[in-house]
Amino acid sequence: MSSVDKTLQILFRASTQGEFRVTDAARELDLDKGTVSRLSKKLVRWGLLEQDPVSRSYRLGSMVAWLGASYLARQDLRQLARPLLIQLSQKTERTVGLVMLNGRHGVFLDKVESNYWVGISANIGEQLPLFYRASCKAILASLPENEIEALFQEAPEFLPSGRPFDRKKRKAELAIIRSCGYAISREEVDFGVTGIGAPIFDAEGKVVAGISVATASTAVSSKQDEVRLAENVCATANAIAKKLGYVGVHTRSV
Repeated sequence: MSSVDKTLQILFRASTQGEFRVTDAARELDLDKGTVSRLSKKLVRWGLLEQDPVSRSYRLGSMVAWLGASYLARQDLRQLARPLLIQLSQKTERTVGLVMLNGRHGVFLDKVESNYWVGISANIGEQLPLFYRASCKAILASLPENEIEALFQEAPEFLPSGRPFDRKKRKAELAIIRSCGYAISREEVDFGVTGIGAPIFDAEGKVVAGISVATASTAVSSKQDEVRLAENVCATANAIAKKLGYVGVHTRSV
């Protein structure tokens, strides 16, 4: 086994099982103690490991975080998410949309069309308010409370459907979204169309985007239908978040 292989074994050991002593790592990896000690010290010099001055044990170093952040910064959200959006569209046989948070608005980033007659009435690149549409509401509900309050200063008087926008009810709805893990938009934009959306979080646990599936309102007339579709949407949102480095699990509850 080459020195590179041995070094990577040690680094992978630290990333998967946490802090380690040379003796323990040597035994688990079936390597000589002297080899583990020498290679670990090299990793410390590169910042990939750091050594506790008291216990003398090793753990991941700050350079690992920098490398991870550099990798994630180069990932295009649309490119990263698209294969999963396609899978969701195929599984649900519905049109799927991706909205990215951009300041105080959402930007419609991508759409995967289906043969189902219901679509999403937004164009790629279109700027969207966060107060309606399932994906936008999922994003809004996941923002810090002070940001939500600031945004509500700009809340509209009416929804695109023509119905009045009730600020008090919408704030109560945001609490429900946070609790159940997904948002639902019933004919807020287009008559006969219901959307179900979920938030996407990044490596820091901050909401960065949301996805949604559009369907006919009659297709989600029961709670069971709603939950079945929401489970698929939430699973896809979690899968995209994982690709962004999110290590938590955004759960859905009924």
